[in-house]
Amino acid sequence: MMKMLLYGAAALMVTSSPVKAADIILSPSARAIIVTEEIGSNDFEAFKLSAGSLEGTWLVSLGGPGGNLSAALKIGEFIRLKGWSTLVLDKCYSSCALIWLAGVPRMMGPWAQIGFHAASFRGQEKGNGSALIGAYMNKLGLGYDAIFWATTAAPTEISYLTPDKARELGIDVEMFEVKQATAQPVAPPPNSAPISAPSPLIKMRDCSGIGLDLWNFFPQSFTDCDPKTRPKPFVFEFKYKTIRVWDRYIPSSKRFVTRTLQRCEDCRTEMLPPDRKRP
Repeated sequence: MMKMLLYGAAALMVTSSPVKAADIILSPSARAIIVTEEIGSNDFEAFKLSAGSLEGTWLVSLGGPGGNLSAALKIGEFIRLKGWSTLVLDKCYSSCALIWLAGVPRMMGPWAQIGFHAASFRGQEKGNGSALIGAYMNKLGLGYDAIFWATTAAPTEISYLTPDKARELGIDVEMFEVKQATAQPVAPPPNSAPISAPSPLIKMRDCSGIGLDLWNFFPQSFTDCDPKTRPKPFVFEFKYKTIRVWDRYIPSSKRFVTRTLQRCEDCRTEMLPPDRKRP
């Protein structure tokens, strides 16, 4: 009964208009589920409708600004029940980051920005929502230190999870290396007939909205893309600035624990010059 009441309260806690809904795309060839954009209030039902019948090992790739807390936690519980892995390659904040925590394993790319803050309604912090987050994280096997850190930042701020911070908090994270496939030309076999050009009746897909990270990771899903709309190389550049520090004494361990709140300064995406390689 208490769980139902908490979910009901959390259903109101959205970061923007309730008409928003996430994009949920299945890629059977890559055995991946791609979830992007803001989590809407009905997105658990949409996610379950799209992925509920899937069996075996699947990867859930996540990205977005957050959204409805109740729907996000239900999606996370569903992912943990299925035993699926989660991955963030780009930006994943608030409710999106909470879904990512449910992965087994949970993975992050070298340019991932995974951010947490306290639950809110119309920008105002709500303690019952943060309590629900704590219960959810505890259910995932995460400890008090991780829960405290994830709900410390105010709704207008954000705490970024770095690999070092994850190790400090006891959050198991696997680093995922993005590798760009480089196709090598293959000579045709002797006496083979020339390959004909694609039929003009076949309509190529406009892929101008596809990010390079998804292009590199799921190349099988974009074989019908118009070459003129393929994504161009880019690189993320960001710096973390510590804006708040807490020191807390834990009697059980007889030691002091330092908490830091960081903000991403001068975050931007730039085109990668042809003569530069990613760092």
